[in-house]
Amino acid sequence: MKGKRMKRTVIFLCAFCAVISFGFAGKGFAADAAKAEKPYYEEEQVFEFNADKHPSNHASTIAQMPNGDLLATWFGGAKEGMPDVAIWTSRKSAKNKSWTKPSVLIDEPGVPEGNSLLFTDSKGVVWLFFVRKYDPKWDAWDKTYLYVQTSKDGGVKWTAPRKLQDKMGWMVRNNVTELPGGRLLLPIYLDSSPMQCMLWLSKDGFKTWEEKRVPLTKPESSQPTFVWLGGEKLLMMARNKGIQGKIWSASSDDLGGDWYDVKKTKLSNPDSGINMIRLKSGAIVLAYNDSGFYRTPLTIALSEDGGKTWPYRKNIETDKKEYSYPFMIQTKDGRVHLVYTADDRRIIKHAEFNEAWLRSK
Repeated sequence: MKGKRMKRTVIFLCAFCAVISFGFAGKGFAADAAKAEKPYYEEEQVFEFNADKHPSNHASTIAQMPNGDLLATWFGGAKEGMPDVAIWTSRKSAKNKSWTKPSVLIDEPGVPEGNSLLFTDSKGVVWLFFVRKYDPKWDAWDKTYLYVQTSKDGGVKWTAPRKLQDKMGWMVRNNVTELPGGRLLLPIYLDSSPMQCMLWLSKDGFKTWEEKRVPLTKPESSQPTFVWLGGEKLLMMARNKGIQGKIWSASSDDLGGDWYDVKKTKLSNPDSGINMIRLKSGAIVLAYNDSGFYRTPLTIALSEDGGKTWPYRKNIETDKKEYSYPFMIQTKDGRVHLVYTADDRRIIKHAEFNEAWLRSK
């Protein structure tokens, strides 16, 4: 009996060690698989320029629908902040691989809409956050209300917009993160004086939330983008206020309760939006304008060490025009999809690539 018990114990310990080893090696397997892929990159316009209906287009966002379609939104109209600006949308079918003609999704007559944010959760619910500006000044983004609406049929039908709070100036821009257990992490920034980055954590669909603020920076920072690094670890990067700036970064070990290493990175920022996601392989991808003055070039960078260094970089746009406000997701097939403002805000472009392309020479 003693020998049998010892044999069972050895078998159990071996099995336990194998499970633990696989858990730690899982990211390594995903990274190796990503490296072994053939490099892939394609780009396209989401729509043709339309000078009559929406000559100016900006701040796009994208999400994969439960059926595999891609849905994009952005704000468009005569010019940012003008009364005719609405939130437009287009869908790329998973079957015929083409974008639909843009249509208005949200429009309160005489009240300009601003940044929108799409996200599909693990239950298949599609979320759309957006802001409306209640001030005639084109850039009075401190006079906005934040709204949310949801869809359970892949973005075909939506609930009525729900105002999240009565305070003004709370803005959205970058990806929602769904944490283990279902809590949602929403990046928020206060577009007032001073600007400040923060996050909202909610476990009940943003009926209630915890607000966790990142320490104020000088120069000010805004439009934070967060990646979850496992456990309660977060990495934040944010836009700098003012040209000749650098991207800000900060780290937290308790989901934003406390922050440390709040500092400027070596990455340039011309007071323009950035976006960051963590891939299934564990690598982090950052999209930004690698310039201190201009919203070009538009650069994609990859980090293998949690955002400390960025050894892989590619410029996808280099013309002397505005190419800005990138937004990325990784779809179920492992591809990265990027949408961004292009051609001096005349159009929105969509790029699709894999990790192997980013790593290629």
